[in-house]
Amino acid sequence: MDGSGEGVGVRLLYLLSGLALAVVLYGCQAGAAGGVQGESTQALTESVRYFDGTRWREVWVNGREVVEFVQPTQTRAAHMAIPAATLLVELPGVRIWRLHSGADESTAVSRALAPARILSPVFHLSSAGGSRLALSGNIVVRFQPEWSAAQVQAWIARQKLVQVTVLNGAAATHVLHVGSGLEALARANAIQQGGEVVYAMPEWWREAGRR
Repeated sequence: MDGSGEGVGVRLLYLLSGLALAVVLYGCQAGAAGGVQGESTQALTESVRYFDGTRWREVWVNGREVVEFVQPTQTRAAHMAIPAATLLVELPGVRIWRLHSGADESTAVSRALAPARILSPVFHLSSAGGSRLALSGNIVVRFQPEWSAAQVQAWIARQKLVQVTVLNGAAATHVLHVGSGLEALARANAIQQGGEVVYAMPEWWREAGRR
């Protein structure tokens, strides 16, 4: 598979775009407060690549689970359900959903639309599973050390990205917001392959406490 993970990426991005539109309001209960339940033991067969700052790495796509990044202003009373999916658990800042087998998300498109949501497929470091990873919608970009602050800001503006923060002790390394998780992966890979910057990589969320 090429560096952009285009084949599986296009299919998953289509799925998540549909899910982001086809959401309905309902009262939902979080799953167990400890670990995430209902993990599949089936071997994963599709993977994508990303640059980690030094080399290209591979992660495996879990096509049955989705991570939703919860906005700080989103209250528990404003829970939005993803049609044809079950909420597995709610962790600090994220909700993890399991998609129903054979479900047709398009049947819910006519329902009320939700506010913009940041969604990512679940990824694993191994085809056997393990800790869940997800794309936060941000990318980390290390700019050329000789670039001035004005050059950096001009590049960010041309790319139509939003600056989130500058990493401590690394004035040339910026966290930039892109949008959905898969969009962030595609943009980071494209910027890395473009060669203008030292490196570009997606920002990952990783589930804690699992091996």
